[in-house]
Amino acid sequence: MSENERIMLECRYLLSLDKSYYELAKLFNIKVDDVLDDLNNKLPNIDTELYQKVNKVLKRKKCT
Repeated sequence: MSENERIMLECRYLLSLDKSYYELAKLFNIKVDDVLDDLNNKLPNIDTELYQKVNKVLKRKKCT
């Protein structure tokens, strides 16, 4: 699986299954820091619209 494919899967799981950074890291067997980097730094360069959706969900999760 390429890095971009993994990032897209992370986004799909976050948006559709409401997974956290920690749950995504466990699911993909990667570090939480890698998930944070994927969703906050790499994703905006891949798909800005998707980044906005992901960011909105993450902000909502922080508020609850």
